[in-house]
Amino acid sequence: MIGVQNKVAQNVRADGEQRTSEILSTHAEGGSLVLLGVDQGTGWSTTIGKSNGRLTLPVSGEGIGSCIPQ
Repeated sequence: MIGVQNKVAQNVRADGEQRTSEILSTHAEGGSLVLLGVDQGTGWSTTIGKSNGRLTLPVSGEGIGSCIPQ
């Protein structure tokens, strides 16, 4: 769940752990909403299409990196 108004992103990991991250920055441009945050030393950003709600979520940290298109 992403709560842009209260600047919180929440998810549940595969092992059932619930995580909450503060959204540090928001920017709307060209039909997309871009969000940036940090969770336990791992940086993330997501771009959400305003017309279809689809998102792309790159995550990076020390020794890790991945991209999750939805």
